[in-house]
Amino acid sequence: MQNFSETPWQTLSTKTVYSNKWISLREDLVALPDGRTTIYGVVTCSPCVGVLPFVDPQTVLLIKQYRYVARRVTWEMPTGGVHAGETIDAAAQRELAGFATDR
Repeated sequence: MQNFSETPWQTLSTKTVYSNKWISLREDLVALPDGRTTIYGVVTCSPCVGVLPFVDPQTVLLIKQYRYVARRVTWEMPTGGVHAGETIDAAAQRELAGFATDR
């Protein structure tokens, strides 16, 4: 049986490293239960949706698009941000509608 501590880590300080309207990155200096300290990176993002549209039990639709970080074209499910005041369901429907018009 693995021995682990249920003692929570204590946040000593927080520093925002980067932030824009889609994503933010911060570094927390934390004290571990054994007394050591370490930097812990935390990434947060704004609300978003991803939809995997099945045409039938054997067929799923994907989007082919260039992704800067990957530096190549990838296949992926339709995704997008949730706009202010928009429900998650409405955002998913909007993404699917945009996907249908792109084809």
